[in-house]
Amino acid sequence: STHMRHGQAGGSGSISVGYTPVQGTDMSVDVECGENAKVSLSTSRVLLSQTLVTSSISTLPGSDKLALSLSSHRPLFRNKLRGTWAIGLSSPDFSLHYGLLQFTSLQTKPRYTAKLNIGVDHFPFRLAADHDFSKTHSGKLSYGWGPKGIELSGIMTRVLSKYAKFSVGIKHVATKGLTWLLRFERGQLTFSVPVSISSITSPGYHFKCMYMTFLSLLIDEAIGDWVSGMTSSLILEEDDDVKENKDALRREEVHLAEMNKARIDAQQQLALMKGPSNQKREAEEKKGGLVILSATYEVEGGDSLDVSTQLQFWVSTSSTLVLPATSFCNLLGFYDIQQSLPKDELKTVATSGWRRALSRCTPSDIDGGPVPTLTIRYKHSGAVYEICVPDEDPLSLPSPLALKLGDSRFVK
Repeated sequence: STHMRHGQAGGSGSISVGYTPVQGTDMSVDVECGENAKVSLSTSRVLLSQTLVTSSISTLPGSDKLALSLSSHRPLFRNKLRGTWAIGLSSPDFSLHYGLLQFTSLQTKPRYTAKLNIGVDHFPFRLAADHDFSKTHSGKLSYGWGPKGIELSGIMTRVLSKYAKFSVGIKHVATKGLTWLLRFERGQLTFSVPVSISSITSPGYHFKCMYMTFLSLLIDEAIGDWVSGMTSSLILEEDDDVKENKDALRREEVHLAEMNKARIDAQQQLALMKGPSNQKREAEEKKGGLVILSATYEVEGGDSLDVSTQLQFWVSTSSTLVLPATSFCNLLGFYDIQQSLPKDELKTVATSGWRRALSRCTPSDIDGGPVPTLTIRYKHSGAVYEICVPDEDPLSLPSPLALKLGDSRFVK
């Protein structure tokens, strides 16, 4: 990578090597060269409690000291929250470099985040809310507090194309005043332009905040209309048959690439889950607890995935399995097997949200296609049961709704 700083060009490079010594444990070595050369050694491991633990040791650029860090991530309260903590130390006196504690909601819209970051942030306490208005439109509000006062920011992001995004928003900092935020992303390349609008002591500061907020929202909607208009004009200009073939081919290429990546990710996650899952299966067999005999996640006209190992992994020590009311494709070892595409996606793109609101029109319903189902046959207390659960429904095993097939000595 290259960069320009203070009128001078510079560059840097890196190389990374990974290794899996035992199942469930990964090690990597990263070497960075250039102005900030350093070497890092890190390890990560997935524990039986669904906790990911990561540790690392690295050199510090321009120093003979070493930096040590330890972090952990895990779901909390039946996957309703994700908790993260991290700590960084520096040798030889092991002084505290930073400390992090963060909680993020997983089943709410918008998603809420509370973070305490001590050591490297001027605003150590932060609250944030993220919301996806659509697949191509999202927004974020953030509040930060620290010794220097408060920081408030709001930003809207539009997807311009498959690889490009544009964001616009404002930020208020007690010590600096009002800043207008503009950012353009293209792949791995990012252009960020913060424009200083006014200091906090300037007359009419609150009016300027409201004006820049309105201007940012107006620009965001205008870009949304422009993107929709570009899509609509291309659709109208092309011959119907040619357009249909091109769109179908493009969707198919994107769909195949996404499905291939999803399958690979699920296989890698399954490899990490097999060891703990087999241990839980043996323990449940010995005490006559909950044993997943077979489990299939499938959709009509699409893929069929064997998820017996994945579900056994989630069985708790109390011989129960509880999954929240969310799509099963979000679980480790699963992927989105739904094959159908929205039929009216071009119609809903042509008109922006605020125009539909003004004209009191509602978008047509999008046909999401057949709903995936999860069919499970399990053994518990000497009997075999079977249950079929639609996607996004809660699951609790053993279940009084399951069909009893017979004694486990005769039914497999």
